[in-house]
Amino acid sequence: MFLSLHHPIYLWYSILEGTKQKVRLFILCNQTSWNMEYNIKHNELNNRFETEAEGKIALVDYRVNDGVYVVTHTEVPKELEGRGIAAALTKYLLDYVRENGLKVHPVCPYTKVYIQKHQEYNDLLA
Repeated sequence: MFLSLHHPIYLWYSILEGTKQKVRLFILCNQTSWNMEYNIKHNELNNRFETEAEGKIALVDYRVNDGVYVVTHTEVPKELEGRGIAAALTKYLLDYVRENGLKVHPVCPYTKVYIQKHQEYNDLLA
């Protein structure tokens, strides 16, 4: 199904479930509603936050330097683009940084723009 995303409204909320946090994204567009749920995992071994959709992995890479999460790369497979996955991953990472009293330094262009558009995260910048 094709949805026109000329003027989408993004509404976020998170639900804590044990050690996992599910991020839900509702996109309301032209009276059409998309409900997407991503099971985002913090893969500390590989220094990334990731989720799987349709058998493909989307991720945000980082490295930690003196308590600062240096976000280096955001990747969403072409087949999954336009679904808000990069935004969900980025939000999850920033919420994790906040909850753990850390800071973030965005090197990744996507993360830089995300924080510019969501100024509630400006206090996390290192």
